[in-house]
Amino acid sequence: MTWLHSPESWMLDVVAEALSIDRERVEHLARHRTIRYRVFRGILYASLRREIAGYPEGTVIVFGRGWWRLIPGYPSIQRMVLPSVALPRHFVDKIVVEEKLNGYNVRVALIDDRIIAVTRGGFICPYTTSRLERIMGNQLKDMLRELGPEEH
Repeated sequence: MTWLHSPESWMLDVVAEALSIDRERVEHLARHRTIRYRVFRGILYASLRREIAGYPEGTVIVFGRGWWRLIPGYPSIQRMVLPSVALPRHFVDKIVVEEKLNGYNVRVALIDDRIIAVTRGGFICPYTTSRLERIMGNQLKDMLRELGPEEH
């Protein structure tokens, strides 16, 4: 994983669009490292170190050629003892499951037909990503394709 300390102008524009905030605010947040830019195996992305514009800490924006994808971070919730009671009370519509793998809570997404595992802090975890590719491979890719990008 490589850090980009000076993001290019177009990256700032994409983050501003994705978060629906001013470009100047994105520049300020990038200077103060509240928005961090990284590359992992050719995947360029930005992650939020804290809540910004209603998007929780750990939110990731992945950059592609002519597209971008926002993977929201998860708000902290209390542990559910009785899901049959807690789910209807706290979740109105859909829920997304966050899985704990190798000691990390990760969100799994398919980007350019590649599996990535994103930690709560907004890092793409190399170990968990490799392990998911090795253990689940095409089966997981097929499942994520079936769900569609809006669902994972």
